Amino acid sequence: MNQPNIDKRENDAPLVSSSNDRLKSLDALRGFDMFWIIGGAGLVGTLADLTGWQLLHWISDQTVHVEWD
Repeated sequence: MNQPNIDKRENDAPLVSSSNDRLKSLDALRGFDMFWIIGGAGLVGTLADLTGWQLLHWISDQTVHVEWD
């Protein structure tokens, strides 16, 4: 008698996903975070001083923190 092989899982999804299934928004967030970690605040501050653009000054001001007691 032929019995189905219950260990064979042809329809199950693979345990490891391919790189095409990556969540793009998470990659974008990681890149955005890394930009600020490696010195984005200094770059934006310098560009704000060189160009005088109010938007860059506002962004640069957001990276300055108050002194802790």
